[in-house]
Amino acid sequence: MPFPVSRPLPRHQTAVDLPRCSGGSFPKSRFSAPGVASGQAVAQRRVDQSQGQGVSRLRACRQAELVGQVDLLRGDCSLMSHGGRSRTGSSDPRSKLVEPELLSLRKLGQDADVNDVYKALSPSMEMFKSNPRLVTVLLSSQARESRAEIAEKVLDALRRGRVEVNVFHASAVISACDKGQRWALALSVLGSLLPQRNLRPNAFAYSAAMSACAKGGQWHSALLLLSQMPELKIMPNAVSYNAGISAAEKGGQWQLALCTLRQHMPEVRVAPDKISYNAAISACEKGGRWALALMLLSQMSETKVALPNEISMSAAISACEKAGCWQLALSLLRGMPQMLLTPNVISYSAAISACGKVGQWQIGLSILSQMAEMKVIPDEICHNAAMSACEKAGEWEHALSVFWSMAAMRACPDQISFNACVSACEKAGLWAAALELVSLMPKLSARPDVITYNAAISACEKGGSWQLALEFLQLMTGVSIRPSVISHNAAMSACAAQGEWQVVLTLLSSMLPEKRVTRDTISYNAAISACEKGGQWQLALWQLTRVSESRLLPSQISFNSALFACRRCQQWQHMFQLLEEMLYLDMGPDATMSSTLLSECEQRGLLCSESGLLFAL
Repeated sequence: MPFPVSRPLPRHQTAVDLPRCSGGSFPKSRFSAPGVASGQAVAQRRVDQSQGQGVSRLRACRQAELVGQVDLLRGDCSLMSHGGRSRTGSSDPRSKLVEPELLSLRKLGQDADVNDVYKALSPSMEMFKSNPRLVTVLLSSQARESRAEIAEKVLDALRRGRVEVNVFHASAVISACDKGQRWALALSVLGSLLPQRNLRPNAFAYSAAMSACAKGGQWHSALLLLSQMPELKIMPNAVSYNAGISAAEKGGQWQLALCTLRQHMPEVRVAPDKISYNAAISACEKGGRWALALMLLSQMSETKVALPNEISMSAAISACEKAGCWQLALSLLRGMPQMLLTPNVISYSAAISACGKVGQWQIGLSILSQMAEMKVIPDEICHNAAMSACEKAGEWEHALSVFWSMAAMRACPDQISFNACVSACEKAGLWAAALELVSLMPKLSARPDVITYNAAISACEKGGSWQLALEFLQLMTGVSIRPSVISHNAAMSACAAQGEWQVVLTLLSSMLPEKRVTRDTISYNAAISACEKGGQWQLALWQLTRVSESRLLPSQISFNSALFACRRCQQWQHMFQLLEEMLYLDMGPDATMSSTLLSECEQRGLLCSESGLLFAL
């Protein structure tokens, strides 16, 4: 281990007294720590529910939710109420009936045209005419393989072969567009159905199109489709509304998500299910509405249809994390086992991050160590949250300890992992360790980003290696990473510390708006400081003038550096002019400069007016 990590990863007490969140109170009285409602009551209702629907089925669907592979568009409502079915599940056994056709289609690339598809399927046209369900099987297989373009061309080829196309075929194509994230194609296929009386779209087709729009960031189009359904006498179902809420959530429209859940669905007597609530809670979480997220979580616990699951709790914990309510986040995490819910990596990482944001890094590390006891293997996100917590608290040793423990958990450090540790070492002045970490990144297939390079350049500054700082700055351009103003400022500060004023001024002149790098006060401060150390008092004063010309406000550091430049060259008259300007801006020199100036006044017998100016400051 190349870094001096003397202290092991600490193990803190597992029982933590959690005070109420300082950021706000609990919404109403229905929510109480450590869980939602009564943990035992919720657990009993969950057992009763599982008896009627099958414990194994519930667990399978829950697992599908945990890996984020929920299929919102399954027509089976009983599956929908438990979170859908995994995309990695077993394929339709009827696919074997069209296996030759599937093999022919797989040989065609995505660029194949309708003629190619028609030629591949022409021997089977009579079979498709006599058994339209096989067409659905064929198109559904294309949906599972996310081959939206081929699915659409299959539909066109079938029409050319005089196979009667029905709404289920078109819906399967739209579903393929959804899974392939081709929202424009989904809308095109849906629009082609409207003029045809025998191909009126159904709720499933609209829901699939809405889901495709949501995944493509077109939340407005998705909600517009939802509003059109009643006008076309198509009754939206739970799947439709879930797609609409999910679209609003992905678009950051928490108000629309809540309006759909609490107003539109009750108006048509469509009961919200677990997916409805989960999407709405996630929308509130993204919108920073933690109290509303907890209120929805509380409402879920009062129903027998949509009890909270891991996704619900993780979204609520994340909402508390974003609001800085770390006590509430821990309370929700601790309450999950009482609800027969197993915290997952998302739940743990959000709780660790919540602790890190408020400086509770010890508790964050304790949570990380408890995951192994709960038989939950921490992933990169959990480790990153813990390292970031240590980095923010200046605990570089613990940050590195977590970093080196990742291999034992079969977690590979990624870009965020390295950035946290490089930044921790840089802040602690361990510039050699920071640079060694950067050199390790390519070996672990971690790509440095602008944050990595900024921390490395700043580490070079602390190590007095201005040449290496410039190498990093030049390397950024070579790897197609645009240096930011922070990158330039760090490099200039490294050069300024060594008195390389010519290099600093060259870097400053390269910061141009057309390069998307705008100089700020820190940029000019580095230039003034470099000129001061290089004995260039005229250039230092000129750079100070340019601060105001750039419509920036000089800081105390700006004036102090200029004062030191004038003092170094014994330009006393210019010094007192700077002091008058500082007084006008309601500023004053720091204690060191004030003491130096008073001493000079005494030794050189300067005018009383100049001495009075110093005392006024």
